[in-house]
Parts: sequence; C-alpha cells; structure tokens
Amino acid sequence: INAEYGEEMMTYYIKKEYHPSISYFNTAEISEKAWRNRKNGLDENLIRYMMETQKFLIYLWRNFKFGDFEKDKLLWVSSERYNNLYVEKDRRTYDRFEVNDITPKYVVCIGTTDQPLGGVRCERCKRMLPSNEFSDLMIRTRQNCICSICALIESNSLKTPKIGAVIKKKKKKKKRKKKIVPRTFQNRATTEHIGLKTCFIGIIAVTDGFGVTFIFDVVSLGTYLWVTPEDPTELGMREFLEIAYNEKVMFDAREAKDCLKHVYGVEMKGMFDLRIVELMNRGKVKTHAVLPHERMEVDNASREVVAKTFLFTHEEMMTYYIKKEYHPSISYFNTAEISEKAWRNRKNGLDENLIRYMMETQKFLIYLWRNFKFGDFEKDKLLWVSSERYNNLYVEKDRRTYDRFEVNDITPKYVVCIGTTDQPLGGVRCERCKRMLPSNEFSDLMIRTRQNCICSICALIESNSLKTPKIGAVIKKKKKKKKRKKKVRIEEENNDDSSSFSSSSDDENQDENNK
Repeated sequence: INAEYGEEMMTYYIKKEYHPSISYFNTAEISEKAWRNRKNGLDENLIRYMMETQKFLIYLWRNFKFGDFEKDKLLWVSSERYNNLYVEKDRRTYDRFEVNDITPKYVVCIGTTDQPLGGVRCERCKRMLPSNEFSDLMIRTRQNCICSICALIESNSLKTPKIGAVIKKKKKKKKRKKKIVPRTFQNRATTEHIGLKTCFIGIIAVTDGFGVTFIFDVVSLGTYLWVTPEDPTELGMREFLEIAYNEKVMFDAREAKDCLKHVYGVEMKGMFDLRIVELMNRGKVKTHAVLPHERMEVDNASREVVAKTFLFTHEEMMTYYIKKEYHPSISYFNTAEISEKAWRNRKNGLDENLIRYMMETQKFLIYLWRNFKFGDFEKDKLLWVSSERYNNLYVEKDRRTYDRFEVNDITPKYVVCIGTTDQPLGGVRCERCKRMLPSNEFSDLMIRTRQNCICSICALIESNSLKTPKIGAVIKKKKKKKKRKKKVRIEEENNDDSSSFSSSSDDENQDENNK
C-alpha cells in the first residue's frame, strides 16, 4: 500500500476530527526489512499501520451509496479492470509510464461495460489498446507505438492539480425561541392543543424477548429513526410501532400515542397497557400488600369488594406487585426529576442519567409483566382491545385541555371490556372531559338542551367526592411452627420387672408342658 494515495482522499472526503486517528497510516515510513523480519514477533508499528489503514477504508467507504444493481455492476467491472492492469502484463517496468496516478483509458465503465478491444501494444505502458490511440504510421510500421497518455507523460505536460481550499461551514444564526402552542394535524385540518408544554419524544427504549434493551435517541437520529430519506421503502421505527402484531408492553401510553400521531405522524398499534392489564386482573393475582377495598351494593346487600375506581400509579404498582428486594434496582426511575432541557440537549452526548432512567423503566415493566398470565386467546383479546381504547382517549380528541377532567387516575367508563368487546356508542359529548359518551350518562334535560352536558365521572370530580384509596398494609409471611420431637424415657426398673416377669412365665410354661 502506498500511503501517498491517502492524502487527497483524507482532505476531500474524511472529516478533520478523524485525521488524528489515521495520522500514522499517512506518514509512516516502514522499511522492507520491518515487513519481512519476524524474529521478535510482529512489530507494533505494523499492527498500528494496518489498523489505521482499515479505519481509512471505512471512513472513505461511508461517503458512497450502494444498492442499485446496475450502478454497482459498473463500479465492480471498472474496479476489476483497474486492478488487472499489472496482472495482464507479460513484463513489468516499474517506471513512470506504469506507476502513476493518471486515470487509465478504457477502464472506467460509463453507462455500459462494453469497451473496444485492444489490437496494438504501447511500447511504454505495455498495454494492448485500440488502434484509434495510435497514428496510421505507427500501425503500419509497428514501431514507436506510443499511446496518447504515454505521449503526455513523456512530454511532462501533465501537472497534478493542487488541493483546493477547505470549505468552511457557515455559522447558523441562533433564532430566538418563541412560545410555541402545540398543534395537531388531522385530516389536513389543524386543531389547537392548549397547554403549557410542547409535546416531544426524546428517547425510545425497546427490550426484546431475550432481555436485550435498545435505546434510540430520537433527537439525534431525527427523521432517520422513522424512515430512510434516501429510500422511503426502508421503514425504521415506524414499521415496528404501526404493525399491530408487533406486540408492545407499555405503561400508560396515552401521551406517547398522542405525541407520535400528531407530531411525528406515526400511529402506534398493538399495545398491552399494564395499567389496564392490572385493573382487569386485580384481586385475581397474588400481591405483596393488602389491596384497597370499597363498599358496593351487590344483590341488594352492602359488601366490601376490591376497589377498581382508580388505576394504580408507579408507586402503587411497586408496592403491590414488585418484591421489596427489587426496589433498589428501580429506585432512580421512581424518584428522578429530569428537566426538559436534559431531554432535549445533546451537546455533550446522551446524559447518563437518561440512560439509567430508561433502563430502570424497562426493568419496572418486566417485573410488573411477570405477575400476569397470557396465552388464552379470548382473554388476551379483551386485554388488547381495552388497552387500545384506553390509549386512544387523548388521540381521538379534537381539543386537549390538560386539566383534572382529562389527566387523572380514575378508571374511564366504556373502556374496559368485560366478557365482550362490544361497547355502547357515544352520542353526546361531555363538556368537561370532551369525550363522546352514551346518552344514559346524562340527564334528559342535558340531552334535550345540549347544555351543561357533564358525565357522571366528571360530576364526581367537580364535587371532589372521589378519594384515592390508601395503600394497604404489607402482607407478612406466616412463620411455620417447628414441631417439637417428643422425648421417650425408658425406666430401668420397669425393664427389669418386665424381663423377670417374662422369664418366670417361660418357666411355668415349661413345667406345664412337662406335666
């Protein structure tokens, strides 16, 4: 390998920040003896040289695109012809006519791989070239046959071009940040979302079935995360999220689904939301603390049943379903306070606290997921449909409010499927939660006038009559009592008496037999 060939390639195609990592490759002067000698093993300079050579090739390779069969065919045939220039010769000369950086004729394929056949050999470069490279006199006499390129080399009329000036990047002027009101785009019509915070996604974490977690930086990857701009048919994260049979386990994905739909144009499908899965299995699964109860009228009798009015938060899920020994491994996830700036800023790379937070989030989902059983098609269908309906609560709205009627932990009506996936159709819109609900949720006056239409749940929220249940006491394991072994005492006197009695009885039996 001639290191001189690398200088111009480095200047034109490789970023300056990568030059130090391949500086030795471009400046090393290694003798032939060092390449041949192996008395003390392989020299470290040779290893370094070869490693930097590979880096150089990788950095250079990244600049070009491949994948089009016709174009790749031309590149491949041209490369083969160029590298056969020395092999096809009967005799090497090692002079300036043979070893140079001039582009050889009839090697590079443009549009087609067909090239004119060579009929006359050049006396300088020793190549077989077409007759149009030589004069008529040369062809007739076959003397002093010199091709056009060798004639230019011999006359020293070819000069190597100088390296051009470095292209300086223009500094972008910093735009002043404006207060942005987030907007959603549905059916080509804009609908305003009223809120204080703009919606965005900073990181996506995915854990596969083998327990390997992949972290995708949405801010840094940009559009390349969702689809490849050069080839729109190559779908990325969009394909994974939009295909329903790619089952995804999440915890309260209402905000995430709303943001994906209206900001990134991705419609997420195929979710099992652990909030809904837990609610539908509450009271049927073993817990580590006593579940909250509430009084309900069942068959005209007041009974205490497991409370299902509220959905559990992260803290409550940890208390009821995750063992205490696992709590330290997910402590940061439950207590971290990460600012919006940290989620958006990538000046110093991805913050370690963000990575730790995402890893502990995945652990929390795995620990929680283990508590529930899946595999029954009918039951799984109810869980899946209920999760989809729950996470569509924000997406289906024309206008977000971000108030207590929208963002709360109360179990929403007509979302959870019990026995069947059929639910009554909504005909009246509640003025508080902005949901379309069945008419039986409203009074006759509300339905007639269509004024002050408030559903039953929003009425309870407005009156502050709903109280969140307290976390129950931790269930203590009962210790098994050890059975005491009974001590058996054998008295010597009793043994002596019994032995003497047996001996006397034996003597009497013998006397009777003798009689």
